[in-house]
Amino acid sequence: MTGYPAHSWASVLSAFRDLAAANAYFAPMCAFVQQLADSPYVTGLYPQKSMHTLRLSQHREVSNEAERLSVDFEDGAFVVRYQGGPTAAVWTKRHADGMLALERLFEHLRWFTEYRDPRSRPAI
Repeated sequence: MTGYPAHSWASVLSAFRDLAAANAYFAPMCAFVQQLADSPYVTGLYPQKSMHTLRLSQHREVSNEAERLSVDFEDGAFVVRYQGGPTAAVWTKRHADGMLALERLFEHLRWFTEYRDPRSRPAI
């Protein structure tokens, strides 16, 4: 299995800031990455930047043969995609609010249950 090391949050944020400075289209993605980097989720996620896509993993080394989680900004909305493995179906959520879409995935996967709103439905 071929793995690639995750990038640091500082380097990913810097790269998205550079993208936004060069082209305002990427400003929402930059703001999303900043919001995520400032969130409690940052301690359990390892980022990789690929062109204008943010890839996230729960492991320091990321493999294309394992689960894949990515966030893009397309046509004015954030698109969160998750694939549990190379042959698994792709779960997709599109929303104007990137954190809302990502948190919906976390709820779906039952990741970060310690941050769950106590008023929400319990994990099964």
